[in-house]
Amino acid sequence: MLERLRHHPAWPATLIALLLIFYITYDKRWTYSPIIEWDVCNYYSYIKGILYEGDPHLRLWNVDTNRMELYTYTSDRSEKMTGGLAFLYLPGVAVAHVIASLSPEFLADGISLPFRIALQYNVIPYLWLGFYFLYLVLYKVVNRHWPVILALFTLFFGTNLLYYSAIENAMSHAYTFSLYSIWLYLSLEWLTKPRVWIAIVMGALAGIIVWIRPVNIILLPASIGLYWFLKSHDRSPVVWRYLPSHLIWMISAAILILIPQLIYWKVTSGRWLVYSYGDERFFFLSPRIADGFFSWRKGWILYSPVLLMLIPGFLALLRRSWQGTSIFFASFILFVYITFSWWCWWYGGGYSQRPMIDILPLLALPLAAAWNLIPRFILPFRIVLIIFVAALTALNAFHVWQYKNYLIHFDSNTRKSYLMNFLRTTHAPGWWEALEAPDYEAAKKGLKR
Repeated sequence: MLERLRHHPAWPATLIALLLIFYITYDKRWTYSPIIEWDVCNYYSYIKGILYEGDPHLRLWNVDTNRMELYTYTSDRSEKMTGGLAFLYLPGVAVAHVIASLSPEFLADGISLPFRIALQYNVIPYLWLGFYFLYLVLYKVVNRHWPVILALFTLFFGTNLLYYSAIENAMSHAYTFSLYSIWLYLSLEWLTKPRVWIAIVMGALAGIIVWIRPVNIILLPASIGLYWFLKSHDRSPVVWRYLPSHLIWMISAAILILIPQLIYWKVTSGRWLVYSYGDERFFFLSPRIADGFFSWRKGWILYSPVLLMLIPGFLALLRRSWQGTSIFFASFILFVYITFSWWCWWYGGGYSQRPMIDILPLLALPLAAAWNLIPRFILPFRIVLIIFVAALTALNAFHVWQYKNYLIHFDSNTRKSYLMNFLRTTHAPGWWEALEAPDYEAAKKGLKR
Protein backbone atom coordinates (compact mmCIF):
# COMPACT_ATOMS: atom_id res chain seq x y z
CA MET A 1 0.00 0.00 0.00
CA LEU A 2 2.76 2.44 0.96
CA GLU A 3 4.71 1.50 -2.17
CA ARG A 4 1.71 2.24 -4.37
CA LEU A 5 1.14 5.53 -2.59
CA ARG A 6 4.82 6.51 -2.97
CA HIS A 7 4.60 5.99 -6.71
CA HIS A 8 1.17 7.54 -7.16
CA PRO A 9 1.25 10.48 -9.61
CA ALA A 10 -0.90 12.63 -7.31
CA TRP A 11 1.48 13.01 -4.40
CA PRO A 12 4.11 15.33 -5.96
CA ALA A 13 1.33 17.59 -7.27
CA THR A 14 -0.42 17.49 -3.89
CA LEU A 15 2.76 18.31 -1.99
CA ILE A 16 3.45 21.30 -4.24
CA ALA A 17 -0.16 22.48 -3.87
CA LEU A 18 0.02 22.21 -0.07
CA LEU A 19 3.30 24.14 0.00
CA LEU A 20 1.70 26.87 -2.09
CA ILE A 21 -1.38 27.04 0.15
CA PHE A 22 0.87 27.31 3.22
CA TYR A 23 3.10 30.00 1.71
CA ILE A 24 0.29 32.13 0.25
CA THR A 25 -1.56 32.01 3.58
CA TYR A 26 1.62 32.88 5.48
CA ASP A 27 2.73 35.67 3.13
CA LYS A 28 -0.68 37.39 2.81
CA ARG A 29 0.47 39.33 -0.21
CA TRP A 30 -2.91 41.06 -0.44
CA THR A 31 -1.92 43.07 2.68
CA TYR A 32 0.93 44.83 0.87
CA SER A 33 -0.01 44.54 -2.82
CA PRO A 34 -3.18 45.20 -4.80
CA ILE A 35 -2.70 41.78 -6.53
CA ILE A 36 -4.62 43.21 -9.50
CA GLU A 37 -1.71 45.26 -10.83
CA TRP A 38 0.31 45.86 -13.99
CA ASP A 39 -0.34 43.11 -16.56
CA VAL A 40 -2.98 41.51 -14.33
CA CYS A 41 -5.00 44.72 -14.68
CA ASN A 42 -5.14 44.11 -18.43
CA TYR A 43 -6.41 40.57 -17.98
CA TYR A 44 -8.79 41.45 -15.17
CA SER A 45 -10.34 44.33 -17.12
CA TYR A 46 -12.44 41.72 -18.91
CA ILE A 47 -13.87 40.58 -15.56
CA LYS A 48 -14.53 44.04 -14.20
CA GLY A 49 -15.62 45.63 -17.45
CA ILE A 50 -17.82 42.96 -18.99
CA LEU A 51 -19.13 40.99 -16.01
CA TYR A 52 -19.48 43.72 -13.40
CA GLU A 53 -19.95 46.96 -15.36
CA GLY A 54 -21.35 45.73 -18.67
CA ASP A 55 -18.84 47.94 -20.48
CA PRO A 56 -16.26 46.20 -22.70
CA HIS A 57 -14.35 49.49 -23.07
CA LEU A 58 -13.68 49.75 -19.35
CA ARG A 59 -10.12 49.35 -18.06
CA LEU A 60 -8.49 48.80 -14.69
CA TRP A 61 -5.18 50.10 -13.45
CA ASN A 62 -3.40 50.29 -10.13
CA VAL A 63 -2.38 53.63 -8.66
CA ASP A 64 1.33 53.83 -7.90
CA THR A 65 0.95 56.23 -4.99
CA ASN A 66 -1.50 53.93 -3.21
CA ARG A 67 -1.02 50.37 -4.37
CA MET A 68 -4.17 49.08 -2.70
CA GLU A 69 -6.37 51.48 -4.70
CA LEU A 70 -7.75 50.82 -8.18
CA TYR A 71 -9.29 53.16 -10.70
CA THR A 72 -10.94 52.70 -14.06
CA TYR A 73 -10.89 54.58 -17.30
CA THR A 74 -12.48 54.19 -20.71
CA SER A 75 -10.90 53.95 -24.13
CA ASP A 76 -12.00 53.34 -27.68
CA ARG A 77 -9.11 50.87 -28.18
CA SER A 78 -9.29 47.15 -27.61
CA GLU A 79 -7.64 45.76 -24.51
CA LYS A 80 -3.94 45.05 -25.04
CA MET A 81 -4.07 41.50 -23.65
CA THR A 82 -6.40 38.79 -24.88
CA GLY A 83 -9.01 37.44 -22.50
CA GLY A 84 -8.07 33.79 -22.00
CA LEU A 85 -6.63 34.32 -18.55
CA ALA A 86 -9.78 36.14 -17.44
CA PHE A 87 -11.67 32.98 -18.40
CA LEU A 88 -9.42 30.92 -16.11
CA TYR A 89 -9.93 33.44 -13.29
CA LEU A 90 -13.65 32.68 -13.22
CA PRO A 91 -13.66 29.89 -10.57
CA GLY A 92 -11.91 32.14 -8.05
CA VAL A 93 -14.09 35.10 -9.03
CA ALA A 94 -17.24 33.01 -8.48
CA VAL A 95 -16.13 31.92 -4.99
CA ALA A 96 -15.14 35.48 -4.08
CA HIS A 97 -18.46 36.83 -5.38
CA VAL A 98 -20.42 34.49 -3.10
CA ILE A 99 -18.29 35.45 -0.09
CA ALA A 100 -18.53 39.18 -0.82
CA SER A 101 -22.30 38.95 -1.38
CA LEU A 102 -22.80 37.26 1.99
CA SER A 103 -20.52 39.64 3.89
CA PRO A 104 -21.54 43.14 5.01
CA GLU A 105 -17.87 44.21 4.99
CA PHE A 106 -17.11 43.82 1.29
CA LEU A 107 -18.61 44.93 -1.99
CA ALA A 108 -19.44 42.31 -4.61
CA ASP A 109 -17.83 44.58 -7.20
CA GLY A 110 -15.17 42.27 -8.60
CA ILE A 111 -12.21 44.07 -7.05
CA SER A 112 -12.77 44.13 -3.29
CA LEU A 113 -10.53 42.17 -0.92
CA PRO A 114 -12.17 38.71 -1.34
CA PHE A 115 -11.57 38.89 -5.10
CA ARG A 116 -7.91 39.80 -4.68
CA ILE A 117 -7.39 37.03 -2.14
CA ALA A 118 -9.17 34.55 -4.41
CA LEU A 119 -6.78 35.40 -7.28
CA GLN A 120 -3.85 34.26 -5.12
CA TYR A 121 -5.35 30.81 -4.55
CA ASN A 122 -7.07 30.42 -7.92
CA VAL A 123 -3.95 29.10 -9.67
CA ILE A 124 -3.44 26.16 -7.27
CA PRO A 125 -5.98 23.70 -8.78
CA TYR A 126 -4.59 24.41 -12.23
CA LEU A 127 -1.04 23.77 -11.02
CA TRP A 128 -2.14 20.56 -9.32
CA LEU A 129 -3.56 19.31 -12.61
CA GLY A 130 -0.46 20.46 -14.48
CA PHE A 131 1.97 18.59 -12.25
CA TYR A 132 -0.28 15.53 -12.07
CA PHE A 133 -0.51 15.12 -15.83
CA LEU A 134 3.11 16.08 -16.38
CA TYR A 135 4.08 13.24 -14.04
CA LEU A 136 2.15 10.81 -16.24
CA VAL A 137 3.86 12.13 -19.37
CA LEU A 138 7.36 11.89 -17.90
CA TYR A 139 6.79 8.43 -16.51
CA LYS A 140 5.59 7.22 -19.90
CA VAL A 141 8.88 8.40 -21.41
CA VAL A 142 11.37 7.64 -18.62
CA ASN A 143 9.54 4.68 -17.07
CA ARG A 144 11.10 5.26 -13.64
CA HIS A 145 9.46 7.06 -10.75
CA TRP A 146 12.29 8.77 -8.92
CA PRO A 147 13.77 10.67 -11.94
CA VAL A 148 10.26 11.92 -12.71
CA ILE A 149 9.68 13.13 -9.15
CA LEU A 150 13.09 14.81 -9.00
CA ALA A 151 12.50 16.46 -12.37
CA LEU A 152 9.17 17.90 -11.18
CA PHE A 153 10.67 19.28 -7.97
CA THR A 154 13.68 20.63 -9.88
CA LEU A 155 11.34 22.35 -12.30
CA PHE A 156 9.32 23.91 -9.50
CA PHE A 157 12.04 24.97 -7.05
CA GLY A 158 14.86 25.48 -9.54
CA THR A 159 13.21 27.85 -12.05
CA ASN A 160 11.19 31.05 -12.01
CA LEU A 161 8.03 28.93 -11.98
CA LEU A 162 8.46 29.06 -8.19
CA TYR A 163 8.07 32.83 -8.14
CA TYR A 164 5.13 32.93 -10.54
CA SER A 165 3.35 30.14 -8.66
CA ALA A 166 3.77 31.48 -5.13
CA ILE A 167 3.96 35.27 -5.43
CA GLU A 168 2.90 36.92 -8.71
CA ASN A 169 0.66 33.97 -9.47
CA ALA A 170 -2.13 35.98 -11.06
CA MET A 171 0.14 36.39 -14.08
CA SER A 172 -0.38 34.02 -16.98
CA HIS A 173 2.72 31.85 -16.73
CA ALA A 174 1.78 29.26 -14.10
CA TYR A 175 -1.54 28.83 -15.90
CA THR A 176 0.06 28.26 -19.29
CA PHE A 177 2.56 25.86 -17.72
CA SER A 178 -0.35 23.77 -16.45
CA LEU A 179 -2.35 23.89 -19.68
CA TYR A 180 0.65 22.85 -21.75
CA SER A 181 1.32 19.94 -19.37
CA ILE A 182 -2.24 18.75 -19.94
CA TRP A 183 -1.78 19.22 -23.70
CA LEU A 184 1.24 16.89 -23.63
CA TYR A 185 -0.75 14.26 -21.74
CA LEU A 186 -3.68 14.42 -24.14
CA SER A 187 -1.24 14.17 -27.03
CA LEU A 188 0.13 10.95 -25.56
CA GLU A 189 -3.37 9.57 -25.21
CA TRP A 190 -4.20 10.46 -28.79
CA LEU A 191 -0.94 9.00 -30.12
CA THR A 192 -1.71 5.78 -28.26
CA LYS A 193 -5.29 5.55 -29.48
CA PRO A 194 -6.64 8.33 -31.74
CA ARG A 195 -10.22 9.22 -30.85
CA VAL A 196 -12.35 12.11 -32.01
CA TRP A 197 -13.31 13.19 -28.51
CA ILE A 198 -9.65 13.53 -27.54
CA ALA A 199 -9.05 15.61 -30.66
CA ILE A 200 -11.95 17.90 -29.72
CA VAL A 201 -10.71 18.33 -26.14
CA MET A 202 -7.20 19.02 -27.45
CA GLY A 203 -8.61 21.62 -29.80
CA ALA A 204 -10.50 23.35 -26.99
CA LEU A 205 -7.38 23.30 -24.84
CA ALA A 206 -5.31 24.67 -27.71
CA GLY A 207 -7.86 27.46 -28.12
CA ILE A 208 -7.46 28.46 -24.45
CA ILE A 209 -3.65 28.32 -24.68
CA VAL A 210 -3.69 30.60 -27.72
CA TRP A 211 -6.38 32.79 -26.16
CA ILE A 212 -4.05 33.47 -23.23
CA ARG A 213 -0.88 34.05 -25.24
CA PRO A 214 -1.19 33.72 -29.03
CA VAL A 215 2.54 33.12 -29.62
CA ASN A 216 2.30 29.84 -27.70
CA ILE A 217 0.68 28.26 -30.75
CA ILE A 218 4.22 27.35 -31.82
CA LEU A 219 4.53 25.00 -28.82
CA LEU A 220 1.60 22.79 -29.75
CA PRO A 221 3.10 20.76 -32.65
CA ALA A 222 6.08 19.74 -30.49
CA SER A 223 3.97 17.09 -28.77
CA ILE A 224 4.00 14.96 -31.93
CA GLY A 225 7.59 14.13 -30.95
CA LEU A 226 6.24 12.01 -28.11
CA TYR A 227 5.25 9.40 -30.69
CA TRP A 228 8.86 8.21 -31.02
CA PHE A 229 9.27 7.81 -27.26
CA LEU A 230 6.35 5.43 -26.96
CA LYS A 231 7.05 1.72 -26.95
CA SER A 232 6.21 0.06 -30.24
CA HIS A 233 3.14 -1.68 -28.82
CA ASP A 234 1.83 1.63 -27.43
CA ARG A 235 2.02 3.50 -30.73
CA SER A 236 -1.18 3.47 -32.69
CA PRO A 237 -0.59 2.26 -36.25
CA VAL A 238 -3.39 4.51 -37.51
CA VAL A 239 -2.11 7.81 -36.11
CA TRP A 240 -1.05 9.26 -39.46
CA ARG A 241 -4.24 8.08 -41.17
CA TYR A 242 -6.47 9.89 -38.66
CA LEU A 243 -4.30 12.97 -38.25
CA PRO A 244 -5.81 15.08 -41.11
CA SER A 245 -9.45 14.53 -40.14
CA HIS A 246 -8.80 14.87 -36.40
CA LEU A 247 -6.80 18.04 -37.04
CA ILE A 248 -9.94 19.55 -38.56
CA TRP A 249 -11.82 18.71 -35.35
CA MET A 250 -9.04 20.29 -33.27
CA ILE A 251 -8.98 23.49 -35.30
CA SER A 252 -12.77 23.76 -35.23
CA ALA A 253 -12.85 23.37 -31.44
CA ALA A 254 -10.06 25.93 -31.05
CA ILE A 255 -11.88 28.48 -33.22
CA LEU A 256 -15.06 27.93 -31.21
CA ILE A 257 -13.17 28.75 -28.01
CA LEU A 258 -11.72 31.89 -29.58
CA ILE A 259 -15.08 33.30 -30.75
CA PRO A 260 -15.62 35.42 -27.57
CA GLN A 261 -12.33 37.19 -28.22
CA LEU A 262 -13.28 37.85 -31.85
CA ILE A 263 -16.62 39.28 -30.73
CA TYR A 264 -14.87 41.47 -28.16
CA TRP A 265 -12.53 42.86 -30.81
CA LYS A 266 -15.47 43.52 -33.15
CA VAL A 267 -17.41 45.36 -30.45
CA THR A 268 -14.50 47.46 -29.21
CA SER A 269 -12.66 48.20 -32.43
CA GLY A 270 -15.03 47.35 -35.28
CA ARG A 271 -12.67 44.61 -36.55
CA TRP A 272 -12.70 40.85 -36.08
CA LEU A 273 -8.92 40.61 -35.81
CA VAL A 274 -6.82 43.17 -33.95
CA TYR A 275 -3.12 43.59 -33.29
CA SER A 276 -3.49 45.25 -29.91
CA TYR A 277 0.18 45.89 -29.10
CA GLY A 278 0.45 49.13 -31.06
CA ASP A 279 4.06 50.00 -31.86
CA GLU A 280 5.48 46.97 -30.02
CA ARG A 281 6.99 44.41 -32.39
CA PHE A 282 9.45 41.59 -33.02
CA PHE A 283 12.94 42.16 -34.45
CA PHE A 284 13.55 38.80 -36.09
CA LEU A 285 16.83 39.88 -37.67
CA SER A 286 18.37 40.72 -34.31
CA PRO A 287 17.23 38.25 -31.63
CA ARG A 288 18.88 38.63 -28.22
CA ILE A 289 19.27 34.96 -27.39
CA ALA A 290 22.59 35.23 -25.55
CA ASP A 291 21.23 38.08 -23.42
CA GLY A 292 18.02 36.18 -22.79
CA PHE A 293 19.99 33.24 -21.45
CA PHE A 294 22.95 34.83 -19.68
CA SER A 295 22.53 38.59 -19.22
CA TRP A 296 22.89 40.04 -15.73
CA ARG A 297 19.61 41.88 -16.28
CA LYS A 298 17.34 38.87 -16.80
CA GLY A 299 19.41 35.85 -17.85
CA TRP A 300 17.21 32.74 -17.75
CA ILE A 301 20.16 30.40 -17.12
CA LEU A 302 21.96 32.89 -14.87
CA TYR A 303 19.09 33.10 -12.40
CA SER A 304 18.04 29.44 -12.77
CA PRO A 305 21.38 27.65 -13.36
CA VAL A 306 19.93 24.19 -12.76
CA LEU A 307 18.63 24.47 -16.33
CA LEU A 308 22.14 23.52 -17.46
CA MET A 309 20.87 19.99 -16.91
CA LEU A 310 19.06 20.40 -20.23
CA ILE A 311 22.34 19.77 -22.07
CA PRO A 312 22.95 16.19 -20.83
CA GLY A 313 19.19 15.69 -20.81
CA PHE A 314 18.77 16.39 -24.52
CA LEU A 315 21.79 14.19 -25.28
CA ALA A 316 20.24 11.35 -23.28
CA LEU A 317 16.95 11.74 -25.14
CA LEU A 318 18.84 11.76 -28.42
CA ARG A 319 20.12 8.25 -27.71
CA ARG A 320 16.52 7.13 -27.15
CA SER A 321 15.10 8.66 -30.32
CA TRP A 322 16.69 11.12 -32.70
CA GLN A 323 13.33 11.81 -34.36
CA GLY A 324 11.46 12.78 -31.18
CA THR A 325 14.42 14.66 -29.72
CA SER A 326 14.90 16.60 -32.95
CA ILE A 327 11.28 17.75 -32.83
CA PHE A 328 11.58 18.76 -29.16
CA PHE A 329 14.86 20.59 -29.68
CA ALA A 330 13.69 22.34 -32.86
CA SER A 331 10.56 23.51 -31.03
CA PHE A 332 12.71 24.76 -28.15
CA ILE A 333 15.02 26.68 -30.49
CA LEU A 334 12.08 28.20 -32.40
CA PHE A 335 10.40 29.27 -29.16
CA VAL A 336 13.65 30.78 -27.88
CA TYR A 337 14.23 32.60 -31.17
CA ILE A 338 10.76 34.14 -31.24
CA THR A 339 10.73 34.94 -27.51
CA PHE A 340 14.00 36.84 -27.61
CA SER A 341 13.22 38.59 -30.88
CA TRP A 342 10.60 40.67 -29.05
CA TRP A 343 11.58 44.33 -28.76
CA CYS A 344 11.62 44.08 -24.97
CA TRP A 345 13.63 40.85 -24.71
CA TRP A 346 13.75 41.21 -20.88
CA TYR A 347 9.93 41.46 -20.76
CA GLY A 348 9.61 44.45 -18.49
CA GLY A 349 9.50 44.00 -14.75
CA GLY A 350 9.68 40.52 -13.31
CA TYR A 351 11.93 37.76 -12.08
CA SER A 352 14.11 36.19 -14.77
CA GLN A 353 12.62 35.37 -18.19
CA ARG A 354 8.97 34.76 -17.40
CA PRO A 355 7.80 33.75 -20.92
CA MET A 356 10.18 30.78 -20.77
CA ILE A 357 7.95 29.23 -18.09
CA ASP A 358 5.47 28.38 -20.84
CA ILE A 359 7.83 25.82 -22.41
CA LEU A 360 8.94 24.19 -19.14
CA PRO A 361 6.62 21.16 -19.48
CA LEU A 362 8.41 20.20 -22.69
CA LEU A 363 11.79 20.77 -21.03
CA ALA A 364 10.77 18.54 -18.15
CA LEU A 365 11.47 15.60 -20.48
CA PRO A 366 15.22 16.27 -20.84
CA LEU A 367 15.36 17.18 -17.14
CA ALA A 368 13.95 13.77 -16.20
CA ALA A 369 16.33 12.12 -18.68
CA ALA A 370 19.25 13.96 -17.04
CA TRP A 371 18.24 12.75 -13.59
CA ASN A 372 17.96 9.24 -15.01
CA LEU A 373 21.67 9.37 -15.95
CA ILE A 374 22.94 9.80 -12.39
CA PRO A 375 22.80 6.10 -11.33
CA ARG A 376 25.30 5.31 -14.10
CA PHE A 377 28.08 7.02 -12.14
CA ILE A 378 30.02 5.55 -9.23
CA LEU A 379 28.63 6.37 -5.80
CA PRO A 380 31.04 9.19 -4.76
CA PHE A 381 30.57 11.04 -8.06
CA ARG A 382 26.82 10.41 -7.86
CA ILE A 383 26.70 12.10 -4.44
CA VAL A 384 28.71 15.08 -5.74
CA LEU A 385 26.33 15.46 -8.70
CA ILE A 386 23.24 15.38 -6.50
CA ILE A 387 24.71 17.95 -4.10
CA PHE A 388 25.68 20.17 -7.03
CA VAL A 389 22.21 20.04 -8.58
CA ALA A 390 20.61 20.65 -5.19
CA ALA A 391 22.86 23.71 -4.71
CA LEU A 392 21.86 25.12 -8.12
CA THR A 393 18.19 24.55 -7.30
CA ALA A 394 18.62 26.25 -3.92
CA LEU A 395 20.35 29.20 -5.61
CA ASN A 396 17.24 29.86 -7.70
CA ALA A 397 15.05 29.67 -4.59
CA PHE A 398 17.37 32.15 -2.87
CA HIS A 399 17.24 34.40 -5.94
CA VAL A 400 13.46 34.37 -5.62
CA TRP A 401 13.75 35.41 -1.97
CA GLN A 402 16.17 38.18 -2.93
CA TYR A 403 13.88 39.40 -5.70
CA LYS A 404 10.90 39.50 -3.37
CA ASN A 405 12.95 41.49 -0.86
CA TYR A 406 14.26 43.96 -3.49
CA LEU A 407 17.83 42.65 -3.51
CA ILE A 408 17.46 41.86 -7.22
CA HIS A 409 15.98 44.63 -9.35
CA PHE A 410 13.02 43.98 -11.63
CA ASP A 411 14.67 45.24 -14.84
CA SER A 412 17.91 47.12 -14.17
CA ASN A 413 20.41 44.55 -12.91
CA THR A 414 24.05 44.76 -13.99
CA ARG A 415 27.06 42.53 -13.44
CA LYS A 416 28.17 44.84 -10.64
CA SER A 417 24.79 45.01 -8.89
CA TYR A 418 24.31 41.24 -9.11
CA LEU A 419 27.72 40.43 -7.66
CA MET A 420 27.42 43.08 -4.95
CA ASN A 421 24.31 41.39 -3.54
CA PHE A 422 25.27 37.79 -4.39
CA LEU A 423 24.14 35.52 -1.52
CA ARG A 424 23.48 38.59 0.65
CA THR A 425 20.36 39.16 2.76
CA THR A 426 20.86 42.93 3.01
CA HIS A 427 21.73 45.55 0.40
CA ALA A 428 25.40 46.13 -0.26
CA PRO A 429 26.45 49.80 -0.08
CA GLY A 430 26.26 51.38 -3.53
CA TRP A 431 23.93 48.69 -4.94
CA TRP A 432 21.33 51.15 -6.16
CA GLU A 433 23.93 53.25 -7.96
CA ALA A 434 25.21 50.12 -9.73
CA LEU A 435 21.87 49.55 -11.49
CA GLU A 436 21.34 50.52 -15.12
CA ALA A 437 17.78 51.13 -16.31
CA PRO A 438 16.94 49.94 -19.84
CA ASP A 439 15.85 52.45 -22.46
CA TYR A 440 12.35 51.26 -23.35
CA GLU A 441 11.70 53.84 -26.05
CA ALA A 442 14.95 53.06 -27.84
CA ALA A 443 14.25 49.35 -27.59
CA LYS A 444 10.89 49.81 -29.31
CA LYS A 445 12.79 51.21 -32.28
CA GLY A 446 15.27 48.36 -32.28
CA LEU A 447 18.01 50.49 -30.69
CA LYS A 448 19.85 49.70 -27.47
CA ARG A 449 18.07 46.44 -27.04
